Amino acid sequence: MEQTHLIYAALLLLSGTASLAVILITWNRRYAPGAKALITMMAGTTIWAMTYAVHWIYPDTPAPFFWLDATYLGVVIAPTAFLVFAVQFNQFDRWLNKHTFWILSLIPFLTLVILWTDPYHQLFFAGKRLPTATDIFDGGPWFWVNMIYSYAMIIAGYIIMYLGYFRQIGIYRKQRLLIIIGSIVAPIANLVSLFNLNPLPGLDLTPFSFTILGTFYSFGLLRLSMFDIVPVAKEIVIDTMQQGMLIFDPDERLVELNENALTTLGLPRSSLIGKPAVDVFRGNADMLRAWQNRETLDQPIQVHMPDGRIQMLNMDRLMKNGSRLQGWLIICSDVTSLVETETRLQQANHQLEERLQQIEALQAVLKEQAIRDPLTGLLNRRFLEETLIKEEARAERKQYEMMILMLDIDSFKDLNDTHGHQAGDEVLKQLGDLLLRSLRKDDFVVRMGGEEFLVLMSDIKVQEGLDRAEKIRTLVEQYEFTNGSHIHHITISIGAASYPSSSRELEMIIRLADIALYRAKAAGKNRVSADAKVVA
Repeated sequence: MEQTHLIYAALLLLSGTASLAVILITWNRRYAPGAKALITMMAGTTIWAMTYAVHWIYPDTPAPFFWLDATYLGVVIAPTAFLVFAVQFNQFDRWLNKHTFWILSLIPFLTLVILWTDPYHQLFFAGKRLPTATDIFDGGPWFWVNMIYSYAMIIAGYIIMYLGYFRQIGIYRKQRLLIIIGSIVAPIANLVSLFNLNPLPGLDLTPFSFTILGTFYSFGLLRLSMFDIVPVAKEIVIDTMQQGMLIFDPDERLVELNENALTTLGLPRSSLIGKPAVDVFRGNADMLRAWQNRETLDQPIQVHMPDGRIQMLNMDRLMKNGSRLQGWLIICSDVTSLVETETRLQQANHQLEERLQQIEALQAVLKEQAIRDPLTGLLNRRFLEETLIKEEARAERKQYEMMILMLDIDSFKDLNDTHGHQAGDEVLKQLGDLLLRSLRKDDFVVRMGGEEFLVLMSDIKVQEGLDRAEKIRTLVEQYEFTNGSHIHHITISIGAASYPSSSRELEMIIRLADIALYRAKAAGKNRVSADAKVVA
């Protein structure tokens, strides 16, 4: 065995070991985007380098070209895996699925089958392989099919890495630049060998290029934490956001926005990126005003769009190390339907409040009507029943006296029979008004029915109450009740009883006042008669 062959084998083993090291390092981060594809690619490189090393040591064992042909198991894996890695790492992988994986694997699978069955059809080598060949850089039609396919995979991967590079900033760009630099070594080495520019005769340099590639990736993994800080895809996070998002740099220039922001502003991306904020918002006075006042905004603000939509703006500073301004983030949320719903709800609430007020007013009217006599407007028996208990409790609590007067119009039937019920009704109404005017504001006047009335006077001494009763009698006797052009004179009889002199129960006092009223009627009418206990 020649010494050169041993040197080549040692170099290839070193290349395979480096690729294996990348696999081991990446395994701990195998769930990161692109990590599994990188492991697959470096596994292909390891197989390629190791089998090629064995070929240099045992070229004819177990059969001529056995180990050289075995290198193709790694050769067909590496380019396809690189494309998948580039797609997944840059997260353009929405189109990757089981079907596309099978399609990408079709040419590599057919290449292996055609290579290992070449003696039967000569599609791969076409009889061009020499007995002393130590590499595979020429062949028949399928050799070139595989060569074109492999370079297509690598070029597509470069394009994706290139696109990913310009989509990122900072350390993310460093990651992609490192991958691009490392990856470009492989095709260069392959082209050097393909065009006979190899400084090491007979040796395929491509596996060594993957040693360099593995070194670049290992550095990226260990120093730049490549798979620890893979950015979340813009398509996943930003463009699928329900809100519009705009990012401005410290110089107030627009550097990024998503699709929803484009919809919000109604302008194409190319006309916005790089423009100052005042130009971006020039078409909307509300948004421009919000931007100019952003330093004082401490909460979201509503802005109205020209098309009638309403946006809720959140403006936040992007700070580095807590003090260095890196730019501005604006989140726009379309709240048109929410505001419209809120407006409708407010209108409905307003209408409901108006209805409630109407209902309350109606209830008050109904309640008032329920306790009022419809003819005279005076309080009725129902009110009296609800009030007696309260008045009795208050009189007992405050220790004051009360007087109840029962009034009845004398000979009221004769008035109705002579002048008609209309005249009688007018007298009743005017008498009610006269009683109200002659009493204190805290006294109650109740129409008990027909021509009978009750007066309840609170916090009044017995003699004062009797004096007021006499004053009322005299006032009625002297008053001229009118009905059109007719004037009527009436008299009233009054029965009086007091709390607590007559009784400590108001119901009993009413009965005693009623008894006193009948005594007044029996004594000749037009007079005041008091309960015996009051007089005593």
